[in-house]
Amino acid sequence: MSRILRIGALGLVALTAIAAAPAELPYTIVELGHLGGNYTQPLAINDRRQVVGVSAAADGASHPFLWQNGVMTDLGLLPDGISAAAEDINYVGDVVGAGTTESFPYQPRAVLWRRGQVIPLPLLAGGTGSQAFAINDWGLIAGVADDGQANQATVWLRGTPIPLEGLPSPFGPNGWATDVNNLGQVVGYAYVGSPSTRAVLWRQGRPVDLGTLPGDDFSAAHAINDRGQIVGISGNLGASTERAFLWENGVMRALPTPPDATYSQAADINVFGVATGVVGTPRPQAVLFSRGQVVRLPSLPGTVLSIPNDMNNLGDVVGYISTDAGSPGVVWLRRP
Repeated sequence: MSRILRIGALGLVALTAIAAAPAELPYTIVELGHLGGNYTQPLAINDRRQVVGVSAAADGASHPFLWQNGVMTDLGLLPDGISAAAEDINYVGDVVGAGTTESFPYQPRAVLWRRGQVIPLPLLAGGTGSQAFAINDWGLIAGVADDGQANQATVWLRGTPIPLEGLPSPFGPNGWATDVNNLGQVVGYAYVGSPSTRAVLWRQGRPVDLGTLPGDDFSAAHAINDRGQIVGISGNLGASTERAFLWENGVMRALPTPPDATYSQAADINVFGVATGVVGTPRPQAVLFSRGQVVRLPSLPGTVLSIPNDMNNLGDVVGYISTDAGSPGVVWLRRP
């Protein structure tokens, strides 16, 4: 339910190289097309293989879309809307994201798309903007909202915005919630200094600082599955390093990074502990982290780079591939 920048526990160990994708790797690449413009960015996929994201319309404006069974549908904008992006979709088909309007062109507003309706989510008291990044199957929404002074990690429970407690910081409570699982556990990051952040797990609204990998000074959590496994990035600002991590049972550890890679990022993790993300050599390459291996996802002819944004429990992955001919939004559909 998350994006890169949105891996599992199965005893992952460091490899000496990225495993080449075997010929029988069970994926079919499906290009999604556009809403009349020239780009599409898929951001989430549920277990019914419904895909949501953002695509350019014929007038060049960014519109939210739903893709299902090969058909792309415009989800619609807010009244007076000028753009929007759909960030996540749950199993029942509720979609969340954010949109802008003519009245507030530079201030996004969190949005829920439900049964054909475009519903702006309430703001925090004193606030003017918000964004929704994730929704679980029970309808709990996670994101960020401002209170007139700072951005706060926020959940919407039955439509009511609730700010989440931050970590101790000279900036006060300041953070973002990036994902929520079906147990109501929320992850994201909070600012603890300038410009340092810490990956955070919120349990019943209370924050847990997940720390960093050894030698690092910042971290951010991107996703959590229903087993409580969390993935994200940990890095060192001074050294310009960034590594994918897995946090489980109170312990953070680095995910495998091939020796020829200059960085790694974890985007999402499914309930089976299989994850997707990128390794950079230095261009980002979409990979799976599974059973102690880092395996490249298949690519298209002329691929320059590939980036995954989300995956489901079937093993499907969504993202985009930049090629010599363009940058299509794609679904890596896992074959039986």
